[in-house]
Amino acid sequence: MASMKCERVQRLLADYSVDGLSWILTRRIRNHLQECSFCSKEYQIMMSACEMLDSLPETEVPEYIWENIQRDLERLTANQQNVPSFRYIPAMGLTAICLLLAFAGWLVNKPAAPPPALNASDYGFFIRTHFAGSGGDIMLSDIVVTPLQDTSFEHQEAPSKG
Repeated sequence: MASMKCERVQRLLADYSVDGLSWILTRRIRNHLQECSFCSKEYQIMMSACEMLDSLPETEVPEYIWENIQRDLERLTANQQNVPSFRYIPAMGLTAICLLLAFAGWLVNKPAAPPPALNASDYGFFIRTHFAGSGGDIMLSDIVVTPLQDTSFEHQEAPSKG
């Protein structure tokens, strides 16, 4: 049977000392302690410390100590309930990014608004306001009025006849 490593034995010594291990582990640790002087010395030191602690007289703890401990625990628990939970921050951040990307995609792909409809009175208003005071040198038949993309108007001379 392979011998156990010292590191594992030392981790299990406390459970071994109170018979808290399976019978197989107990037998393997007992065999290791018989073969390994270092682990055997560690076990003896641990057992002597436990014996010294057991020899100390028991003292009665005053009741107010337990009340203070309970009050402090309740206060700590209440303070922890008031602390916001940060575990949802990554999910909220990812949701915000997705919403921003969706909105940006909508802005890029939204159809252009159709130009506003113009009626004859709009053309007349433009001509009256832009050519008022010209002294009557310009005839309406000489003016071509065309709407532009930005719904403003421009003046173009009519092609010459002749």
